[in-house]
Amino acid sequence: MRGSELKNKESDIKGRLIIAALYFIAFCIAVCFLYIDLPEKLVSPCMFRLLTGLYCPGCYGTRALRMLLHGRGIISFIYHPALPYMAFQAWGYGLSFVVNRLSKGKIPRIKLKPWHFYLLIGLIIINWIVKNILLVIWDITPEILVENML
Repeated sequence: MRGSELKNKESDIKGRLIIAALYFIAFCIAVCFLYIDLPEKLVSPCMFRLLTGLYCPGCYGTRALRMLLHGRGIISFIYHPALPYMAFQAWGYGLSFVVNRLSKGKIPRIKLKPWHFYLLIGLIIINWIVKNILLVIWDITPEILVENML
């Protein structure tokens, strides 16, 4: 092996180790969300909500993630539709990557397109507008929607 080939191989291994470490950290966070029930007192309040009385674009994202990890996709979608969308995208992309590797490139993998990002931004904006309209006009919160669903 030449020196440049050895350096490329070492950097490839380092990159894979970093990716593996990031997946491990994400897995640990997911396990914490599944098994550790944080009291509301420990979760910091939304400053945007405290200052304006309205929801910010990210409000209920943590609850949505928690519900998604507990297998309650519909409730997660009600809390924040961007989270199930991102999870579906990540799952589909990861699955297509594995299938591409197992087929040795015969089956193409999914490539993320700009419209995937635009759809995500659209979901966040629409969610923000709808939640605030429900709050201001009818005083309906996502908790009330979820309670009426169950």
